[in-house]
Amino acid sequence: METYEAGDLNISVDIGDVNADGKPDVLVSNHNNDGEPSLNILLNKGDGTLLPKVGYDGGLHADQAKLADMDGDGKLDVVAMNWGGQVSVLKGRGDGTFAPRAAYPSGGESQTGMAVVDLNGDGRLDVATSQYYTGYVNVLLNDGDGTLRPVVSRRTTSGVFWVAAADVDSDGKADLISATWDSREGNVFLNRGDGEFAAPTTFGLGYNVTHLAVGDLDRDGKADLVASNTGDGTIGVLLGRGDGTFAPQKTYAAPGVGNAAVADLDRDGVPDVVATDFGDGAISLFRGVGDGTFGARRAIAMGAGPAGVAVGDLDGDGLADVVTANRNDRRISILRGRFRPGS
Repeated sequence: METYEAGDLNISVDIGDVNADGKPDVLVSNHNNDGEPSLNILLNKGDGTLLPKVGYDGGLHADQAKLADMDGDGKLDVVAMNWGGQVSVLKGRGDGTFAPRAAYPSGGESQTGMAVVDLNGDGRLDVATSQYYTGYVNVLLNDGDGTLRPVVSRRTTSGVFWVAAADVDSDGKADLISATWDSREGNVFLNRGDGEFAAPTTFGLGYNVTHLAVGDLDRDGKADLVASNTGDGTIGVLLGRGDGTFAPQKTYAAPGVGNAAVADLDRDGVPDVVATDFGDGAISLFRGVGDGTFGARRAIAMGAGPAGVAVGDLDGDGLADVVTANRNDRRISILRGRFRPGS
């Protein structure tokens, strides 16, 4: 394992090629409150090792950030969600640098989750955020050039902590799924296709859900969920029925669970799950069986207080590398691909 300095109170991490050299780079967002940059880019040297971080102003408390091509120019931009009620967009120049941020009001303070996805079928990526104190899911549609329209808010259950996007009813449109902190439930907003949504329906979750990951866990072509049930110390696997509903969750012990990612870590063609273990400074690895069930947890030490997690092939060896954003030691940790079928 190797580590890199990445700023204060690291929260989220994403991977993408920001300088068009064919090598994935790393974006880290920081819940900073002491004048440090809230976004940091670590460029790939070409061999999977990283250059020192370069900081950008992503707004105060950039608790989530993603790499996405917001203006359709083929260059990755940064979309950052700010706790205080803004979404920031930093246009990528294609050389690993970014223009100053444009900030858009997004519904008020206490934003905790963000999804970037085309919600109205125009081929441009839009933004949805979850707002904890009010229980709203907020949608900002893209005008087509990377600027965002005024926010439209939709009421869910109070304490909504995360929002994810997936086509859960098999109609080819991205729907929104939210998760609450304290009511053991989630909401599904089915997309009508134009950025408008049906009234939310409710499904059961665990306690204190801090994250939802999406993937086809049983390989049936339908979107499934992995919920981080922080209050229960479990991940919950909910298999999608393809009609906008989910089967009851099956849980797996995952102490200190934070964020999770779905990826085929061992190249066996079956999705696996990796989740952060904030308290123990580790990741929890769950090998997929292929039918939507998983093997027992395997813990691997990372850094102090891992919060965010991303998976990608940083060194081009065909093996999945795991990157965590460590909130408590100002670093990211990289676990080089060591997973093979049966290993």
